[in-house]
Amino acid sequence: MEKTKRDLAVGTEFYEEEKRYNGWKNWETWITYTHITNDESLYNSIMDKVKEYLTSYDPMSNLELADYIKEVIHLDKPDIFMPLYENLLQGAIDNINFIEISKHLFECNLQPE
Repeated sequence: MEKTKRDLAVGTEFYEEEKRYNGWKNWETWITYTHITNDESLYNSIMDKVKEYLTSYDPMSNLELADYIKEVIHLDKPDIFMPLYENLLQGAIDNINFIEISKHLFECNLQPE
């Protein structure tokens, strides 16, 4: 059955799947994960946290790691003194699914090498 414009407008599962980018929730999440995994210093810093949380894994660890990654990204954000560009950048950061990134980093670390 073909989806109607109304189906797409109300955010059906079909529409959500169409918005995904390379298997990630959106482009902002994908590019953030890509940046993390391609920046050795940033990656090592985050993986140290992953290993720390894995030693005492509890359900909150994923949220704590997501908060840590979000904090690191915010600290790395450049100062922009033009409201339009500051708002655009903040909008992109707000679209990042830090929980999805955190979950993926945990899952990658749990797989046997």
